[in-house]
Amino acid sequence: MYKIENLTKKYDGNVIIDNLTLNIKKNKINSIIGRSGIGKTTLLNILSGLDKEYSGDISDFQGKKISFIFQDDRLIDYLSVFDNLKLVLDDEKNAYDIITTALEKCGIKEYSNYYPTKLSGGMRQRINILRAFIVKSEIMLLDEPFKSIDLKLKEDIKKFFVSLHNETRNTCILVEHDIDTVIDISDNINLMSDDKFKLKKHFDDLSDKKRIAQIIREDI
Repeated sequence: MYKIENLTKKYDGNVIIDNLTLNIKKNKINSIIGRSGIGKTTLLNILSGLDKEYSGDISDFQGKKISFIFQDDRLIDYLSVFDNLKLVLDDEKNAYDIITTALEKCGIKEYSNYYPTKLSGGMRQRINILRAFIVKSEIMLLDEPFKSIDLKLKEDIKKFFVSLHNETRNTCILVEHDIDTVIDISDNINLMSDDKFKLKKHFDDLSDKKRIAQIIREDI
């Protein structure tokens, strides 16, 4: 278990996150859902080390290898798919084998020499997700990674993500405002309130998906 304890974040005198305590289960997809603009991305920025202006204890996350999947894919357009993936690897000696194996497993080896500008939005996001997984991080942070994908492709991309997670079993923290996404892929769900980002409800047993979805819809 990774613990976030008594986390408080202020911005321009306003309290964004107020004394948040949250348990994150290891090797699981832990979802955090709430309305847009309530502090979800702020939390990820703090956990990743991008934002250091806070109080509270997140020591469980410090010193861990963390990867981050943003809303936009952040691929570098002048680098090929292979080189975009190579960029995140420390093991240069074995980079070719690591990347080729990963692309083969995902059935997208033929795109190795493509440049991002030649890829569809769905393929770009597949590469973006794969890039985060080949880092072999202990913790993966995801900021609404399926947001910009059209509905038809979204289901395929979600399955792609889950298949990679099933193989690596790293700890994922997914922030979302889309109810269907968290219901479909989460191991547990944390519903946050609009009021200073407090935990409103926690769902550990997701067997009754329809009931949980209805509860969340009534709150968001």
